[in-house]
Amino acid sequence: MMATTHVFTGLAAVAPIAYVVPEFGVALAVGAILGGLAPDFDLVRTHRRTLHFPVAGLAVAIPAVVLAAVAPSTLTL
Repeated sequence: MMATTHVFTGLAAVAPIAYVVPEFGVALAVGAILGGLAPDFDLVRTHRRTLHFPVAGLAVAIPAVVLAAVAPSTLTL
């Protein structure tokens, strides 16, 4: 996948949430863009060996989703 595909997939994932709570739309979009670009941050080193494993990202993603669900704000989303 190219970085643009990662970004658009992230934006598609948060679009329904942004539709329901439009006041968090910008924060969700920024998070989706940064999260979509994250797997390609390792392009200069060993691409597809370090950051393309979704299991490693779960250690950060699960607590972040729980925090956003418990205390929704621009920062947590």
